[in-house]
Amino acid sequence: MRGGVHFESNHDKVEKESDNTIQEEEVQRPKSMIKSFRPASLEILNNMEINNTLATPRSTIKNFLKVLQQTELKFTRENLRKVEERLKGAFVEFYQKLRLLKSYNFLNTLALSKIMKKYDKITTRNASKYYMKMVDNSYLGSSEE
Repeated sequence: MRGGVHFESNHDKVEKESDNTIQEEEVQRPKSMIKSFRPASLEILNNMEINNTLATPRSTIKNFLKVLQQTELKFTRENLRKVEERLKGAFVEFYQKLRLLKSYNFLNTLALSKIMKKYDKITTRNASKYYMKMVDNSYLGSSEE
């Protein structure tokens, strides 16, 4: 500021405008929505219980057929066909979810390598080589088997 005149760069204007839009978005968004996006705390695990029931082939088939546990199960071709179809569906769904998980694994590794490449470029260091070697040796990098 010289002689009462203030010179403002374009960068300062853009920064102020972006700050204003962020503040406007925060005002428009209700606080209840902000709270709903918080992840659950680890304390919830203290209240969790694992039902570890011993399953037999007979009880598994009864559960798939939704038959009461007290009733005697007849192994007819129809019942076995129903169980087989449901098991096939469960395996197909499991395989699809596993493929999705592997693709997320690949994307995360790719994203980390790009981040490290930019980090190396900015800091003029060669840290990405060592970090990516650590990732490859970790469970994230070796879980493909």
